This record gives sequence, C-alpha cells and structure tokens, in this order.
Amino acid sequence: MATQIDTLPDHCSLASSVLQDVEVGLSNMQRDSAEVIDVPTRQSLLQLQLSYVLLRLCLVQASGLHPGQSPSRAFAHYERFKKQLEKDFAKHHQVQHFSATLGLSVKSLNRACLEATGLSTKSCINQRIALEAKRLLAHTALAVQAIAIDLSFEDPTNFVKFFKREVGMTPGQFRASQSFTA
Repeated sequence: MATQIDTLPDHCSLASSVLQDVEVGLSNMQRDSAEVIDVPTRQSLLQLQLSYVLLRLCLVQASGLHPGQSPSRAFAHYERFKKQLEKDFAKHHQVQHFSATLGLSVKSLNRACLEATGLSTKSCINQRIALEAKRLLAHTALAVQAIAIDLSFEDPTNFVKFFKREVGMTPGQFRASQSFTA
C-alpha cells in the first residue's frame, strides 16, 4: 500500500460518492480521536481508519487510469519536481533553480504544480521549507538562527518574516505552541 500512497496526487476532485466515503472516514477519525479511551486502542483505531481512507483513495486512482494509460505529462513533471524539491529545498528557494534542474520552463513547471496541487511552484517550495522549519522547531532545540542557516536564509530576520507569513505565527510562538504538558 505504501507505493500506492506515494503515487496519490496532492490535489484532485472526487466523485460525490467517493467524497462522502472519505468524509465519513475523516469524521469517524475526528470523533474517535476525542474519545476518552485507552491510548493504544485509540491509536490502533485511528490507524485502521486512516488506512481505510487511504485505500479508498488508492482505489479511486487505480480505477481512474485504464490499463496502459499513464498519468498526464504535467503530473509526471510534478512528480519529478517533488523528488528534486526533497533534495534541494534546504539550499534552493527559487523556482528558476528547479525549472533549470528539471529541464523545464518556469511556465511548464508552474502549470504542472497547479494541475497536481492547485498551488504555484513557489507556494510548493515555500510549504516544504515551512514544513521543515516546523519540524526542526518542534523536534529539536536548535536556535531559530541555526534553523535559518540550515534552511539557507541569509539573515535570520528574513527567516522569521518568511515563517510568520507562511505559518501565521513567529517561530518562537510556534515552538511554544508545541510544548505539551503531561
């Protein structure tokens, strides 16, 4: 199932019957996550419900492609971009770097990202950088300045402005929101 999940698009329209199945699965997860039951049972239940939702989406994707039919050219470009983004996001923040590396025009790359995710290439890059910044803030004790350097921001102030624009709070506020009390 892992390889099937990796090929799911980031953005797509679902038929109303499938959308209803997915919404029911997500509603059940939301309801059950709030239930006061023992943690291992709740975690197992949520894992099974997530598997249900993901398998439903995998079935939709499998039925959407006929034997021998391949995904659209834009989707193939987006998949290549996603792989390159994982390699380069910490060092390169410009769309031009990715388009040149992939041998695509900026316009073609942007069209591929819009088709696959509904977002521009620059938005995809910014989301990935913000995700990594949140991960580092939540799971390490690195100073904000060190995270800014790790993510290739020339000035920590620019990183703070970027983070606030993308996440809606400062890195310090985000880190404070992640501390859990037992």
